[in-house]
Amino acid sequence: MLHSGRSMEKKTRTLAGVAAIFFACIVVLSAFVAVYADSVRYGVVSGTGGDGLRVRNGAGTGYTQIGYLSEGATVTITGEKKASDGVVWYAIDHNGGTGYISSQFVTLLTTPEDDKEFEAYLKEQGFPESYWDGLKLLHAMYPEWVFKAYHTGYEWDYAVDQESVIGKSLVQSTSKSSWKSTDPKAYNWDTGVWTVFDSGGWVAASREIVAYYMDPRNFLSQNSIFQFLLQSFDANVQNMAGVERLVDGTFLDATVTDTDGKKIYYPQVIYDAGKQVGVNPYVLAAMIIQEQGTKGESHSVSGKHPQYPGYFNFYNIGAYATATNTAITNGLIYAKGGASGQGTSYGRPWNSRVRAITGGAQFYADGYVSQGQDTLYLKRFNVQGDNPFTHQYMTSVWGASSEGLSLAGGYSEELRQAPL
Repeated sequence: MLHSGRSMEKKTRTLAGVAAIFFACIVVLSAFVAVYADSVRYGVVSGTGGDGLRVRNGAGTGYTQIGYLSEGATVTITGEKKASDGVVWYAIDHNGGTGYISSQFVTLLTTPEDDKEFEAYLKEQGFPESYWDGLKLLHAMYPEWVFKAYHTGYEWDYAVDQESVIGKSLVQSTSKSSWKSTDPKAYNWDTGVWTVFDSGGWVAASREIVAYYMDPRNFLSQNSIFQFLLQSFDANVQNMAGVERLVDGTFLDATVTDTDGKKIYYPQVIYDAGKQVGVNPYVLAAMIIQEQGTKGESHSVSGKHPQYPGYFNFYNIGAYATATNTAITNGLIYAKGGASGQGTSYGRPWNSRVRAITGGAQFYADGYVSQGQDTLYLKRFNVQGDNPFTHQYMTSVWGASSEGLSLAGGYSEELRQAPL
């Protein structure tokens, strides 16, 4: 049990961490999501032909699209309505609010209420009952997956407050207003302008959206759960085919010529890097896509930065904006070896794609995985260790969730059903 280092007179609600060792790790948090009504149901998006399903703000195709769900996504159904054409639409939990999806593309699931043995296990682990339905459903779908509760000892409100400190958790400036903080340090009430804290228009997140992304109960579905996956390398589980599935359709799905003139195949480089440093290569691929986007058009990986040509930083390590430099520039300064150009840790200078991918993977293994931040969730929300709420890999409030969805793409259905 970890403690915050200060006395807490009222520990009525705790922030716990769940590790799902299906090579996953779930964090148990409590007190943000309301307890679902008895009528709640669960479903899986299916029959879309791989195209996914639009989420709308009302029951019918005439309503505005507010989101998108991939084929196979699990949804929590809280109600239903008939559209004007007679088609039933399900109301679902979506991004902290309510969205609507057509029932024609949803297969209903039944939570196994009679699984008393698994329920006893959850109770023994110390999972609050508000976790049980989601975990029981996942257990029914993937019986080989193992979930372990990790209790941090922090009060929920205290933890959310720490992650809501202005500048620590960010959303894009194009996000809906309710996702953005209106604290005077983050928003000018006279001009109606939000303060930008990072290049690319990233502004302070509202406490409510921070709480949503911190609460694991919002992500107990078959793909979102992967942000809690334990990150060690395992050749019995991870393979080249999985890396190729994960990067399919992105800039990493390619053979390119490196700076030494040799041809390299990105999936192979990523797999070899993970094996070498002891980190799941699917995690490395998901991190790169999260940092560089699917097209990889940033100068961080182009090798064509006007000031630092021939240098690469695939994981954006040290990439933060300052008064004198952009985040990309500072990231490439780090890749070169620091301002003096003499730093050689982690294989620097990263003057080739292979050196950057492998060296960055070693940096991540040493600085995060070996320090107890061995899930995407703990990398983003560090609710453990001697320096909690610090040393966090990213400021994007949805970073762990987004990387988790990318990571899920590396695991085929056949692999998910196999003993891990």
